[in-house]
Amino acid sequence: MQKLEKILKEIDEIKVGFDTECRSECDLYDWSCGACVGECDEYIKERAKEIIRKHMNDGWIPAKEKPAEDGFYVATMSGALVDQEEPFVGLAEFEDGEWVDGDDVIAWRPLPEPYQAERSDNNDGE
Repeated sequence: MQKLEKILKEIDEIKVGFDTECRSECDLYDWSCGACVGECDEYIKERAKEIIRKHMNDGWIPAKEKPAEDGFYVATMSGALVDQEEPFVGLAEFEDGEWVDGDDVIAWRPLPEPYQAERSDNNDGE
């Protein structure tokens, strides 16, 4: 149930952000009902589908959907890259709009946040 709540929250965040942008820039904003219509509505539906698909794949994003920024990502790679039959998980680099390992990247996800040791309440570093 928590996963469904997270999905709904992400969809709500897209709608709120897009409604605000739409009001100021879009001719399709319907002031009588306070909602986007037409293309804006389609955009929101497509983004909602993307969020649901992302969660269905446990956060894995197909390689054809490229990251917005260059950098390193956790990736499912084709086993052919290392002469094995099964895909494996490793790091892949995305640079200048392409995967450095090309078609061997099957899916990706952002790197997790680095580990940070817990600090004590007494501020002496122990």
